[in-house]
Amino acid sequence: MTEDLLSVDEARRRLVALAPPPRVVAVPLREARGLVLAQVVAARGPLPAFDNSAMDGFAVRARDVLGASPEAPARLRLTGEVAAGSVYAGTVEPGEAVRIMTGAPVPAGADAVIEVERSHLAAGWVMLDRGADPGNNIRPAGGDIEAGEEALAAGTHLGPAQLALLAALGEAEPRCLARPRVAVLATGDELVEPGAVPGPGQVVNIVGTAIAAAVEDAGAVAVVIPPARDTAEDIRRALQAAMAAADVVVSVGGVSMGEYDLVRPAVQELGRLDFWRVAMRPGKPLAVGRLGDCPFVGLPGNPVSALVGVEVYLLPLLLSMSGRPAWARPRVTAELGAPLSTPPGLRTFARARLERREGAVPVATPVPGQGSHQLRWLAAANCLLDIPEDAGGIPEDAGELAPGAAVTAILVDQPPGPAG
Repeated sequence: MTEDLLSVDEARRRLVALAPPPRVVAVPLREARGLVLAQVVAARGPLPAFDNSAMDGFAVRARDVLGASPEAPARLRLTGEVAAGSVYAGTVEPGEAVRIMTGAPVPAGADAVIEVERSHLAAGWVMLDRGADPGNNIRPAGGDIEAGEEALAAGTHLGPAQLALLAALGEAEPRCLARPRVAVLATGDELVEPGAVPGPGQVVNIVGTAIAAAVEDAGAVAVVIPPARDTAEDIRRALQAAMAAADVVVSVGGVSMGEYDLVRPAVQELGRLDFWRVAMRPGKPLAVGRLGDCPFVGLPGNPVSALVGVEVYLLPLLLSMSGRPAWARPRVTAELGAPLSTPPGLRTFARARLERREGAVPVATPVPGQGSHQLRWLAAANCLLDIPEDAGGIPEDAGELAPGAAVTAILVDQPPGPAG
């Protein structure tokens, strides 16, 4: 490996170490999906809050239906009914029954519910052809959670089930770890916005669409900064705007060694640069540092390199900042479906199509176009093959992995989740 190149793992470790502590915010419940709870939530009262019926039927005293059967049904006077959202004003006395709907409070005096299927009505009376023990078809108050009991621990990832519980507990604005705000900045005189017709030598700016979408897929908030032109003054201006708007600054382009690669000097002027080259393909030029309190990630300008860099470096940073440091994309071991050239001393992230096979190891076939500019083939891939630096032979020589070799596939079409 070239001496001045960091390994991928070391570069990722050093970037994630720059993550500031997550911000804690109160979030409206409808906006909390996917966030991490920052507090212990205890039940303010019992859940359910009152004894209620588990089904439509008749609220009775269990002793009044003792021994009831189809041959000898219990005959009880029907004295009223209670629906969900209302309360029965009276008391169920001996020999009486009250029609009850699912979720309705159990009337005073009743201690069981007989399902409607076991009943027959006749002129103000109800015939019930089965008996019941006390508590039959009743959901008791506190049967789910008692008052004061811990319902959700701090650090809980909030999905639909957790949001349902918070809603039931009356937590309208739980305190959560905030979504990181990520400023996304493209640089270059050659950029035009999507929809515009590029002039001679110009290209479409994909950053606002592609990198912002990748940021939002990671559960963060993308703040797209207007592109900076290739002047030191304009790049400083754009970086300062990005610092003021976000928790993380991501730039695309301008981090290599050309005359117009002005991002690195601007970062060194406004903050600090920790490192800028990594032993990987694609995406060797990777600038990492800090702008004020914001971690800075400078991605290369080639679109494939930039998007692979988001996957390999930015995603772990954002997961850590949102309280999910142990999360990652799913990985599987696959069988290589076609030959794959590997460069000397560089960890390779090859684009591939993964195909499942019933009862067999899946096959991962590299897409034909592996160039750092070939968006078509990146769009056709559903995984990245994580190939070690020495997979193709000794580090000094380029090698080739043969079909059938075992490879690790990162499933980029699947959401991150708890590792393992």
